[in-house]
Amino acid sequence: MRGALGYFGHMWELYTLWALVPLLLTTMARLNGLSLSATQLALHSFMVIAVGGPGCVVGGWLSRTRGSLWVARLGLAGSVILTLLFVGAMQLEAGYGLLLGLLALWSLMAVIDSPQFSALAAGGTPVELQASALALMNAIGFSLSLVSIALLTPLIAAQGSLLLLSILPGPLLGLLALTRRVVILPLLTGHRPGSPNDDATPAYYLHERGLDGHDRATQRLRHQPATPVRQPAGWRDGGGRPWPAGGGGSARRATL
Repeated sequence: MRGALGYFGHMWELYTLWALVPLLLTTMARLNGLSLSATQLALHSFMVIAVGGPGCVVGGWLSRTRGSLWVARLGLAGSVILTLLFVGAMQLEAGYGLLLGLLALWSLMAVIDSPQFSALAAGGTPVELQASALALMNAIGFSLSLVSIALLTPLIAAQGSLLLLSILPGPLLGLLALTRRVVILPLLTGHRPGSPNDDATPAYYLHERGLDGHDRATQRLRHQPATPVRQPAGWRDGGGRPWPAGGGGSARRATL
């Protein structure tokens, strides 16, 4: 749930920022008494947006050691900081080179966390519901992007760069969602984490491929200490082979 909320904040920002890049570059040049040709504008716009490619690679590499949640928080926090820095620099009419660097860095931080939200959402969803959950999450996210672009782009174009602060609630609220535990199910069921019946908190078996190449049922890794995985009755892996007795691994219980 937290991953989805963080993703929605991310989508409020990302495509609106990219849609505004040519306008921002033109404004930056005008502040410095410059005039960009169509070729220069296209090239600088490409550079600002394309920097997200290697940014996502770096984010993926970091997630292998620090985790997807850490990378997602880094991206959202970086977006908040870069939004404020870029708007401040625009108000002070900083040099074109400095503004271009800040804009490119903002673009990088806005997209570095993008793949991690899918990993977070899939990790907190039962395996049989993962495709539906991701499809729904992406549909809502891109719908938010459409609303953000339609509302904010003409507003910023008419009122100036100070209105870029209207993008800020997206990454800020997304960051808050990822730094606080969001509990939805207990509100509906009456169950509260930490209560005497905390064992009733749902745990999901996921179909994961082990290092030895065999598919096994494991409980999703989450915040609780590792516990041995029990073999589900009659479990068979994707190739029809019986799941090895004893589990051959450990996992943690998933909580909502």
